[in-house]
Amino acid sequence: MAAYFSYAGVTSNAQWYASAKAQAQYQAYIRAVVTRYAGSPAIFAWELANEARCNGCATSVMQNWVKTTAAYIKSLDSKHMVTTGSEGFGLTTGSDGSYPYQFGEGTDFAANCADPNIDFCTYHQYPDSWGISAASAQAWGNAWIQSHAAACVAAGKPCVLEEFGYSDNCAIELSWETTALKTAGTGGDMFWQYGDTLSSGLTSQDGNTVYYLSDLWNCMIAPHLADVKAKNGLGSFCAEVT
Repeated sequence: MAAYFSYAGVTSNAQWYASAKAQAQYQAYIRAVVTRYAGSPAIFAWELANEARCNGCATSVMQNWVKTTAAYIKSLDSKHMVTTGSEGFGLTTGSDGSYPYQFGEGTDFAANCADPNIDFCTYHQYPDSWGISAASAQAWGNAWIQSHAAACVAAGKPCVLEEFGYSDNCAIELSWETTALKTAGTGGDMFWQYGDTLSSGLTSQDGNTVYYLSDLWNCMIAPHLADVKAKNGLGSFCAEVT
């Protein structure tokens, strides 16, 4: 969003959502991408934005933006699904009062999920970046998954744990994967992030990268794929492109 600030003459996300000039330019970008790939079977779904926030805004600001933008994407491409790209902030279901459950970032997970042009809902999980103590991170993360799954069941839509990471900690992250797999309402999980070895060397390590066939991969990803295959008869994963 900050990329639009100078063009639209705004200085904050709150102004970006309210700026007709910024929104028109964002929709021009959407139109260019979506119309190019509307017929592609390689596209799983479109998301409105990655981890959109509006700090200090009324949740109605984000809700109206979700409504307008999701409807616009559907008008361009009725064949692919649309989702929010949300971190999952702003939720009363299962809330312990911690920062991610609060509404200070301007998001209302359940309300945005309920929009008729949103086909499934996303949430992310980075408790160490959200002020959750290391001692409670594993249990807190499992409860976060269950709370969002319950909200999605109430909305009648599936959820995807679209991103998660905890400093490459297999025990914690495998626990989250197991909870996501067995909890009704969460239809899939996507770890952040996949890493591999290229001719130039290893891809970027941002603190959460899991390299293909590494010890962490064999501890955290391989057994989870086996569990997915055992439950659903398949074992694969998708990539989020932002």
